[in-house]
Amino acid sequence: MSATGRSPVSWVYHIVSEIAGQHRLLAVVGRKGSGLAGDEGPHGRDIVASVQAVLSILSDAANYVAIESERALAVDYFHENPPHEDPDVDSMPSGFDYSPFQPAASKRIMEFPFISTCLFLGASDGTLPQGIQYIGDVVVAPPRPVFGDERPPILGSEDCGHGMVVFDITKLKSPRYGIVIFRNRAMVQWDLWGDDPEDVEEKPSREPLSAAAYLEKYGYEDPRGMALRLGTIPLIDPVAINPIWPDPKDLEDPRFLPRAPLQPPCRSLRDQTIVTLINSTHQIEHFEMSIFDGPRQIPDFQDLLRRMLYERPDRLAKTRSAGQLISLAFIRSQHLDLVRFKGLSAEAIAGMLETEELRSVVSISLCLDTLSSPPAQIIDVLASAESLPDIYFFQKPTRRNDQLSTDIFVELSKQPQMFNRGRIFISGAYSAALRGRFWLPMADYPHPPFAVFPVRHILCREQINDCRLENGDPMFHHLTPYYIGDSLFRAEAFVDGFLHWVLKPDYKLRALAAGPTAHKDMSRFGISPIPPIIYGEAKVSVFPGDWDRLWPEMRDLLPDSWSVLVSMETHINHEAEAEYERINGSPRSYRAQIWKYAFVRQRKCIPIVGVGGQTAVPVTLGPEDVDVFDVKDFLQITAPHVDSAIVSQRLEVLEDKMSRSRGLGILGSGMRWLSVLEHQEAYTFLKDFIMIGREAKKTLPPTASNYAPLP
Repeated sequence: MSATGRSPVSWVYHIVSEIAGQHRLLAVVGRKGSGLAGDEGPHGRDIVASVQAVLSILSDAANYVAIESERALAVDYFHENPPHEDPDVDSMPSGFDYSPFQPAASKRIMEFPFISTCLFLGASDGTLPQGIQYIGDVVVAPPRPVFGDERPPILGSEDCGHGMVVFDITKLKSPRYGIVIFRNRAMVQWDLWGDDPEDVEEKPSREPLSAAAYLEKYGYEDPRGMALRLGTIPLIDPVAINPIWPDPKDLEDPRFLPRAPLQPPCRSLRDQTIVTLINSTHQIEHFEMSIFDGPRQIPDFQDLLRRMLYERPDRLAKTRSAGQLISLAFIRSQHLDLVRFKGLSAEAIAGMLETEELRSVVSISLCLDTLSSPPAQIIDVLASAESLPDIYFFQKPTRRNDQLSTDIFVELSKQPQMFNRGRIFISGAYSAALRGRFWLPMADYPHPPFAVFPVRHILCREQINDCRLENGDPMFHHLTPYYIGDSLFRAEAFVDGFLHWVLKPDYKLRALAAGPTAHKDMSRFGISPIPPIIYGEAKVSVFPGDWDRLWPEMRDLLPDSWSVLVSMETHINHEAEAEYERINGSPRSYRAQIWKYAFVRQRKCIPIVGVGGQTAVPVTLGPEDVDVFDVKDFLQITAPHVDSAIVSQRLEVLEDKMSRSRGLGILGSGMRWLSVLEHQEAYTFLKDFIMIGREAKKTLPPTASNYAPLP
């Protein structure tokens, strides 16, 4: 008997980490086909490519601090919220299998939004082959365990099979992975008697497969050697699957029972000494650091102090002395991870940043929900620490909204020089984006400083140039505005993502959010918030005879902000098609898709008509009101440190790849796969969007708003 497998086409990706001796589930993403004719769903090399992308993202140094900070938040979260007490699990009816494809799953606040974004973008990567728009579902869902009896969760129809990919980030610098087949139907050929093939149910296995073993099992080839490159990555231990698919025998093992919060009694003299130091922060406002010379001689003093500070966060005072004591737990550290400390005050943070012990610190992580001082005071203290370039703000996994992230941005906008020092990370941007929400204030002010985050809109036009309407306009003249101001793209990061998106275009801008972290190293993956594409009630007819279409959110064009214009044009070579059919007797399509673009800077405020068609002062846009640049000039203005020679080289490589992936059409005279719009064409392009955007806003009732508010 010979068997040829049929790979599952419905998948769920998971990220787990060992916390307090137990693996816990941190993020879940589901993938399945669209169900449309010809869509076989994700399988084979597509799955392996996404595995490679997730591992690249998780192991990239640019994402290390944010992932580790969310893992730190997970420690207290799982102590306070044992899995068996999860209301989402307890409320499930008997026999119900949790599915991430439920409509409500992706609307909930994700406990760990950055880790979820990393998994979502990595899992999406394999779905975006060059020049092809993936039409299936890739959804992020809350990290919920599935307690089945003897069968795994149902993710799609009975005919398609189900699989999962598990990533273990217990050791983040060496993440593990495993491919697990839940349920699948295999085609079995009985060679001996020549019977017809029949479907048999493949038994679920808890044994993780490597990428190479998965491809071999189902008969896929690996021409690009992706599985070979993954050969050095260790596989997960089967025990890492327990939070997703518990093994019945492991459920009886006390190692897998929920643990009580770790609060061991203080018995040793060393412990009592450290507790005395912690309690003394209530009586002493400021320490002379020399008094710690004795306690610092205690073996493993730094590790003991950090552990006891985490276990007794409520015993620390809000004084400068509390910050000085905390600094002793991070001596010689480059990152100051304070997300687990509760009740930290601005005074305490100032105290620790002033110490000699933390002179090497270059980044800090804070949990906004547990700070005891208002955002304005926190920002004042951090602004005074000019040698601290990178600042990370998080919120608790149990938060009910992302408002504190908005509040901290408002305060940061009052001291814009802080954005120039280094990276400002705000987890609320990732959280809101996953739910399709805006998180920054809707008003024009305060807005992100355009000198740091220059691009506010991407305005995209699609058309078929060789087919014309009666008035001469191209057919399928489809316009889509994307407001991306909430994603806070710095100039260099935006260009990296933009060039990645040109090669792998998708209408949800996912490729824009996962780009190289530096022009010199294209193998790197930095993660930005995914721009939310939000459709409200506004509708508009784009061209004569068109039906009314929903129009996404479009904001005012503000002075010194930038808009990126993109024209995706399909050119059909009718002569080549006719010649092929004449010779071969069958038709063949010869289409070439070219891109034209421009980076446009507005010189004055151009408002979009307000709610109910009301506008204070009609403002028109003239050719003199816009500056038009190519990508190199844009970077020269906004990020002059970028080597223009490297950018030129990337553009050449990009255009070469486009020529090999954008159809069989032959370019006409003077045409290029990627070119820059002329000034007049860019001006007309932008003016069209302004006019249609204003028409769309006029369709809103007086009390309506074309955006999804932040709850």
